Order: sequence, then C-alpha cells, then structure tokens
Amino acid sequence: MEILQAGFETAVRSRFGLDEDDLPNEEINQPLIVDVAEALIKRRVPRYTEITDDIEFLFLKNAVISQICAILCPSMPRRLDLKVAVSDVKIEKEKVDWIKQQEIYLQEVESNLSQITSVEVLTSAGTPIVGLIRNERKPIGRR
Repeated sequence: MEILQAGFETAVRSRFGLDEDDLPNEEINQPLIVDVAEALIKRRVPRYTEITDDIEFLFLKNAVISQICAILCPSMPRRLDLKVAVSDVKIEKEKVDWIKQQEIYLQEVESNLSQITSVEVLTSAGTPIVGLIRNERKPIGRR
C-alpha cells in the first residue's frame, strides 16, 4: 500500500455501517481488493506522488476507500446475514441493493478525484478530465 495507511479498514467499515464481525480486516486486506483499488486510482492519477496539498491527498485516499467499497459491494449479500435470531430476540437487517450502492461508491470515487487539481487526473478512458471540459469547438450560433 502506497496511498492508504494502517487503520484504513475502519473507514471502509464505516462507509458500510458495519462492525469488524461482519467485515473483518482480513477480508478487506485481500490483495485483489486493496491492491486493485490502489492500482485503479494510481492509473487515474499517475503523478499522485507529486501531490503536496494535504487536502488533495485526503481526497486521493478517500477515492481509494470508495473504490474498495465498490469492489466489495457484489460480495456483500453473501457476507451479511439479514436475519439474526438469538433466544427470544430476532433482528432483521434492512435489505440493501448492492448494485445501486456500488454505483454510489463509484460516483464518490469520481467526486473525490475531481477535487484534485494540482496534478493531472485521467478519466477512466485514460484521457485528462480537463480535455473533456475544454472544447475547441465554437459555440452554437457563433461564426
């Protein structure tokens, strides 16, 4: 891990509203989750090591955490028991649309990356976001 620091697992669980029993550190720290999430963000921000602004680096970390959450979403229905019964007490957890939740986390990734302005941030297609905003075409009605 180059972007995240120890203890980031708490932030991931917090985003899901879960405790360590439902989502242990070992599940979050699997290489195909954490390493892939960091690699995806590094691909989008190739010069991330040049970020010197503390706030922008927090947005970078937040983007990685949101990416981890998005990666975990498809497996969440298998991880969580919706109904728990102990003696006379029965608890039923709220059902979550994990595909919709995954989309929300991916939107958070984009929102966090859009806050980084000191280095170039690429779109998922590999082009700078600035290139999408700035257009060389003349406005309609102008000659």
